Amino acid sequence: MAKQSAPERRPFRSGLVVRGFLIAATLGGCGALAYVPVTQYIDMRGQSAEAEAEADALDIARLEAQTKLSDAEKRNEERARCFNTWVPIGEETYVVQGLLTCDD
Repeated sequence: MAKQSAPERRPFRSGLVVRGFLIAATLGGCGALAYVPVTQYIDMRGQSAEAEAEADALDIARLEAQTKLSDAEKRNEERARCFNTWVPIGEETYVVQGLLTCDD
């Protein structure tokens, strides 16, 4: 009688399973470590855009305020010249009778 051989068994490839698990664990760990800095970067980028928009709005408001201030100073200077005989430093003034004044 012929000797019957046992069915061939495939050897268990534990090295491939372990290697695949280690690669998956490494990728998962790297993703977990990168998650916090990436989300912080995205948040900071949004905050930076908001701050730049606010700075632009404040710059426009500052320019408007400076324009209003210079206009008010000019009006005050004109009124002071008419009614209070105010003369800026370094300028000369002359009074001639019969000319129209601010009251006219």
